[in-house]
Amino acid sequence: MKSILLIGCVLLCSVAKTQISIVSTLNNTGHTSTAGAVQLEWSAGEQVSIRSFSNGSFIFTTGILQGVTPTPTGIPYVSISASEISLFPVPSNDFLNAVFKFNKPGKVFVQIYQANGMLTAAFTHVYTGSRFNQTYRTDQLAAGAYTVHVVFIPVNGVRQQGSYKITIQH
Repeated sequence: MKSILLIGCVLLCSVAKTQISIVSTLNNTGHTSTAGAVQLEWSAGEQVSIRSFSNGSFIFTTGILQGVTPTPTGIPYVSISASEISLFPVPSNDFLNAVFKFNKPGKVFVQIYQANGMLTAAFTHVYTGSRFNQTYRTDQLAAGAYTVHVVFIPVNGVRQQGSYKITIQH
C-alpha cells in the first residue's frame, strides 16, 4: 500500500515545479513523526517545509507544489525590498510607524488585515520620491496578529508590493 501511494504521488507531481528549490527548509509550524523508516512531516500556513528524500538514484520531494505562473494575478510587480520600508515597533501597542524610502514618486496603498483575512484599515498616500514617515493608530484594533499589505505604484515603472506580519498588544 505504501509503494502504491508513493508511486501515485510521484506520477501526479512529476510535471509540477516546487515553490522553492532549496533541498530543505526549516519547519516552524507543524510536526515531524518517525515510525521505523517512514518519516511524516506536516505543516500549516505559508511557511511549509520542502523536503527531499533519496536512496541512490531515486529522489522524492514533498511540500507545497505550485504552478509556474510568476504573477498569478497577471499584474507584473516587484517585491518591496527591506531598504525601502520599515514598520515599527513590532509588537505595537497604540501606534505603528511606517517609513517609506522609494526612489521615485507615486502612490502608496497600505491595507491592514486581521488574521482571518478581514480588512480592518486602508490608507492611500501620495509619495513624492523622498523619505516619508507615517504613523497609524492601532489602539482601536483588537490585540492579535495582523498583516500589513503595502503596494507602491510609481508614476513611471513597475508596481511593487509586500506583506508584513505585525502583532498588536494592549
